[in-house]
Amino acid sequence: YQPKVEAFEYFTKGIQLLLEFVTKRDNNETLLIAAEMFQKAISIDTGYVDAITGLAHVYWTYGAFSGDEGEAYFALSDSVLSIAEKLDSNTPYSLYLKGFVSLDPDSGFYFLKKAYDLDPYNVGSPLLVNKLINSGFHNLSLTLCNRYLERDPLNPILRDWQVSSLWNMGQ
Repeated sequence: YQPKVEAFEYFTKGIQLLLEFVTKRDNNETLLIAAEMFQKAISIDTGYVDAITGLAHVYWTYGAFSGDEGEAYFALSDSVLSIAEKLDSNTPYSLYLKGFVSLDPDSGFYFLKKAYDLDPYNVGSPLLVNKLINSGFHNLSLTLCNRYLERDPLNPILRDWQVSSLWNMGQ
């Protein structure tokens, strides 16, 4: 699937803002603007599954950092993610997000592995690293961090997770 160029530009801006928020965690306005970027991409290209998934990712992230209101945003994220899945159930980014947010470790890792097999370097692939860290698989998360950092050496999230993996391994 090739999205319309203008939609892809908005999608890329949304991903950059989401990355900025996750790295700094200091400004909810950044998430709101990321949501706007994904919504603009969707309005230009209604079949753009990655943009829909990006919007679901923003809602989930907002829920994770909003305390008592989190459950409402998680539900909204699930609704938006199901729209993406109805359009295409094998899009790597949506599979990465579905695996990341899954509360069941078996199904979570099933979706993450399926996404990785489809595209190990997809924009959603850092979600696999985070899930591995949170699940205690620090050696594997470090291996993936190092692989991803070869392609994107300045990625601040991957750098944080690389340090987290090393720290959790006692290094």
